Amino acid sequence: MPILIYLEILRELEISWCEFVESTCDLSCLKRLQKLQLSDLPKLAEIPGLGELELLEFLHISRYNAIKQLPNLSKFKIYSIPS
Repeated sequence: MPILIYLEILRELEISWCEFVESTCDLSCLKRLQKLQLSDLPKLAEIPGLGELELLEFLHISRYNAIKQLPNLSKFKIYSIPS
């Protein structure tokens, strides 16, 4: 059972300055998540469940090097992915 299942009412999540993180946990169980910020995660390669966050309104991903593919982000109201 993923640890995040206990955080299903979480509305905001920020993960930053984690040099060795290669993947987030599966975020799909965070059904009420509205804001997600991921920054300074140079080895982050995947974000499982990102495309399933139906209430997500704000997405910010910055200072990453390893992400090769993201789901379609057009359904999000606001997103920012600087190069």
